[in-house]
Amino acid sequence: MPNPRIASAGRQARQDCEKSQFMESKNFSALHVGANEFSDIQQSNTDRLVEHLELLRAEQIRANDQMQLLVQRLLQVPVLAAADLPKLLQPEGSVAASAPKKARQKSPLPLVVQISQKTKDVQTDEGFQKNEHAQADEGGSKQNVTTLETCAPKLRRKSVSAMDLQPLEITKHHMLSWGVGYSGKKKLLQYNFNQLQAFGALPAAFAECSIFRLRRTLTFQVLLQPFLILAVFGLLRATSWESPEDARVMLQPVIHVPSELRQLVAFLLGLFISLQLKRWWSIRSVFLQGYFFSTAQLSLFLGCVMPNQSEELRQRMERYFLTAHRIIYLCARGETHLLRRLEGDGLLTADEISHLKTRIAALPGGAQKPVGGADMDLAEVPLMWIAQLIFRLYACSNAKQMDIKLAIPPPLMLKMVALCMDARRSIQDIEMMLTSPVPFSYVHIVCLLVQFYVMFACVASGIQLGTDTEAPSAAAVVTEIIMISAQNALYLALLCLTTVLDNPFTDEVIDFPAMHLQSRLWKSQIFARALLYDEDVVDAEIAKFCARKDRHKKEEEEEEDDDNMMNDEDGDE
Repeated sequence: MPNPRIASAGRQARQDCEKSQFMESKNFSALHVGANEFSDIQQSNTDRLVEHLELLRAEQIRANDQMQLLVQRLLQVPVLAAADLPKLLQPEGSVAASAPKKARQKSPLPLVVQISQKTKDVQTDEGFQKNEHAQADEGGSKQNVTTLETCAPKLRRKSVSAMDLQPLEITKHHMLSWGVGYSGKKKLLQYNFNQLQAFGALPAAFAECSIFRLRRTLTFQVLLQPFLILAVFGLLRATSWESPEDARVMLQPVIHVPSELRQLVAFLLGLFISLQLKRWWSIRSVFLQGYFFSTAQLSLFLGCVMPNQSEELRQRMERYFLTAHRIIYLCARGETHLLRRLEGDGLLTADEISHLKTRIAALPGGAQKPVGGADMDLAEVPLMWIAQLIFRLYACSNAKQMDIKLAIPPPLMLKMVALCMDARRSIQDIEMMLTSPVPFSYVHIVCLLVQFYVMFACVASGIQLGTDTEAPSAAAVVTEIIMISAQNALYLALLCLTTVLDNPFTDEVIDFPAMHLQSRLWKSQIFARALLYDEDVVDAEIAKFCARKDRHKKEEEEEEDDDNMMNDEDGDE
């Protein structure tokens, strides 16, 4: 009879042997998988390293080309001596750059270049050529003296698509903040409502943005009223009446006219002002803001989808959005003939302007000139260029004969084109608001009632002064004139406000600040893409996350296998 201890020991040894063989095979398979993964990672890193080396080589070639063009451009500057080139091209840590500030300020005149703040050096795709056809704005441009060390980074812009708007000057005066428009005129940006409601209402009546200074005709109308009152007063005093009471009774219907018109004028004028304010706010908060929203959204999509190698093309699309925003104001003012100024502002190139003129000249005769007072068709052209670029990028990336490594998913392509269409619809809505004003009959009756009321108020005041039983004193006459003129001036000023609100794209002081909105639009484009992480960093983080997830998954599978093995052993026992 076999010994049970020997049988149990043999069975335990056999189980240990099987377990060791299983663990050995498992370790071997894990080692094999790890070796394969390591080989794949090494191959991927090698491919990525080769790609980076190629990119660095291309960047080095491009930098050398840019340096040669920069040297050629510097040699063409008339006030720069060729002997000073080595000094200007020294690095920042060199002796020349580390010289004291006072010593650098005493540098010779050839190191100084006169440049304009608004007509920057604009480079085309063929090279760094200065735009000699740039014209100054109506208000002129201030000349700044800048050393070539600070001017050189601006000359290194690869093309006109790389916009670099300078911070705009904001002047704060008491409760008001002022900016400057493209024509050099002041624009109201902000105001302190707390100070205005406290003690600033009366002083603000003399500010340029006050309701009493929106139109020069208001001053003429207010100054004309005292003469009308005095003329009626003097005429009644010079006329021989049996008694002043009889004259007042005879002219009583004229005296009652202002009181009968006052309520009707207040009602219609208040309704008209409410309507104009609603139209003005819709243009700003719905249509123009919708354009800004579409621009920022498209910049975000372009920053996420397009690779770093297509930076110039991405900046070109964003420049077209800025161009369309600038043309909106030109079309609203009927100044489309000033399109050449956009070349000086860096918004359009000479080739693009030439393309526009050539294509417009080839259109039928009725389509070559603007139709109406605010034809926005020209402002929609840059948006159509953007939509065309997006679709052609998608089509060329899917074409087999085109070597373009850019994969845009169809839904994302449609979304970006839809954003261009949304911006185009916003421009069309602005055109609708400007070309479809309030019906003329309604505006005419409101203006007629206000003017009739002002006139009859002055006549009634003169009749009351001229038909008094006793001759009024000079103080009474002056007081009456001031009260009537102030009341009438308020009605006329409100009517002037409605005319200013009708088209907020002009040069009025309370109109939309075009330059500041342009700068705000450009900044929203920059923030939508420039603050994103680099593609390599994001890809590395995603790879680490995936590797960490796979490792956790394998560890969980190993633990699950061990648990199953232990359960099997327990079952055998």
